[in-house]
Amino acid sequence: MPEFLEIARVVFDETRAVRRDLHRVRGALGCDAVYELAERYRISGNCPCVDEFTDAVVKVWRYLESRNPDEVRSYGAMARAHCQLRIVGDLVRARRGARGLQRTEYLADSVIGRALATDQQRALLRHLADEAASSAPLGSDAQLLGRLAELRAQEFGGSREQHRAGVVADLPVVREAALRHGRRRRDGNGDLVSWWEFYIETGLGRRERLNLLVDVDLAHPHTDHVEDEVVVSAVLNHARNGTDVPTLITHLGRLGLVNARLGAELLADPNRRDRASRAVAELVAATVTP
Repeated sequence: MPEFLEIARVVFDETRAVRRDLHRVRGALGCDAVYELAERYRISGNCPCVDEFTDAVVKVWRYLESRNPDEVRSYGAMARAHCQLRIVGDLVRARRGARGLQRTEYLADSVIGRALATDQQRALLRHLADEAASSAPLGSDAQLLGRLAELRAQEFGGSREQHRAGVVADLPVVREAALRHGRRRRDGNGDLVSWWEFYIETGLGRRERLNLLVDVDLAHPHTDHVEDEVVVSAVLNHARNGTDVPTLITHLGRLGLVNARLGAELLADPNRRDRASRAVAELVAATVTP
C-alpha cells in the first residue's frame, strides 16, 4: 500500500473544485480550514469542507485496500481515477441529499406539482426545493422571498420586484398542496412528518444564517439585504453625525455586523465605496424627521 499522505494529497487535488464550489456558496461565512499535507496529515477548522475531505480520503483508502495488489501499477493513479469517476460525484450528491431533494426537475410532474394550477406555482415548488437543498448561507425570510422572486423572474421574464407579490401570494398555495398531496416521511426521530416539513422546512432550517452585512442596500432597510435593524440603527447614529463610510464600515466590523475581510474589499473598490456612500446618504435623508 502507498503512503497515506500520498493518497491524501491526491484526494486534495481532485476535490479542489468541489471545495471551491462549497466556499463560493458559503460566501461571507468563509473557510477557516487549515490543511497540512506536506510532511504530516493534520487538518483543522470548522468549515464543512473538512468533513467532506476526510470522508473522501477514507473512502478512497478503503477502495485501494480492496484492490488486488498484483493488479495495481500505481496506487496514486488509481486513487486519482477513483476520485474523478466516483468520489467527486458522491460528494455533490451527498451534499444535496443531506439538505433536501437530490432531484428537483421532476417535481412539476409529481403528485404535488399536478395539484398546482399554474406553471409559476409549479416552478415555485421546484425553487423552494432547490433553496432547501442549497449550502449557501441564508439571511432573513425577506432575503428568501427576494431570491424566489429573482428565480421566477429569470424563468418567466420581468424583474424581481414585479414577481415578489406573486411569490408571496403563491407560497401558501404551494404549501397547502404539499401538505395535502405530499408523501409523509419519517424524520430523524422516527416520527412521520409531512413532505413539506421533511424537505422544505428542515432543509431551510439547516442552512447557516448570515448576519454579516457588506455592500447592502442601506437606502431600503425593508428589503432582503438587511438582516437586522441593529445595523440600520448603527448606520443612522453614525451617519447623522457626519461619519464617513470607511469609519462606518470599521465600526460595524467591531460590532460583528460586517465581515472584516469583505469590508476591506468594499473600501478598496472606489465604485462600491461610492455606492455605499450614496446609499447611506439616501437612508439618512429618508429617515430625517420633518
